[in-house]
Amino acid sequence: GTNVICSDKTGTLTENRMTLSRVVLADGEIALEHSEQARFRRDDATVSADEHAGLRAALEVGALCNAASLETDDDTDVDRRGEGDPTEVALLAGAAAADIRRDALLENQPELRREEFDPGRMMMATFHRGDGGIRVAVKGAPEAVLQVATAVMTEDGEEPLDDAGRDDWRERNEALAREGFRALALAEKTVSSDD
Repeated sequence: GTNVICSDKTGTLTENRMTLSRVVLADGEIALEHSEQARFRRDDATVSADEHAGLRAALEVGALCNAASLETDDDTDVDRRGEGDPTEVALLAGAAAADIRRDALLENQPELRREEFDPGRMMMATFHRGDGGIRVAVKGAPEAVLQVATAVMTEDGEEPLDDAGRDDWRERNEALAREGFRALALAEKTVSSDD
């Protein structure tokens, strides 16, 4: 007799692979369509990271705050192979779908320091030298990142993040979890020192 049958059509369990499917921003969700050519879409329109600052920032942070590597011969291949944590490989592949490459980012923003993921802190951070100071890229559990975040990026710029805003983001995270998604929060900050 059989009590439980588990099915894994995407390879997450059997092959330990993940893919970036959605980027949830203050102004709504943008889906990464995995078809012949990867593209970001909102409703029926294609969204370009070059024209959407929030999408670009999220993809760059996901690529910078990363210890994985990505290998592919085809720029349109979303089903990319990489080495490292499957979540980090998925972030690199998602960024590459928008023609954002970690190695190119690191040429202009070299990594100065890295704070590895800590189970107590539930976040990881990397520090990068940039023109306007040191860019800190952070990824982690939504509840941990929300606890320390002070603002949210909107299309009109940064807006303060208050308790009601945090509750709204927690509800979004719970809704994604109910749909079977694994959610990560991404954040960035510019500082004057990597200390």
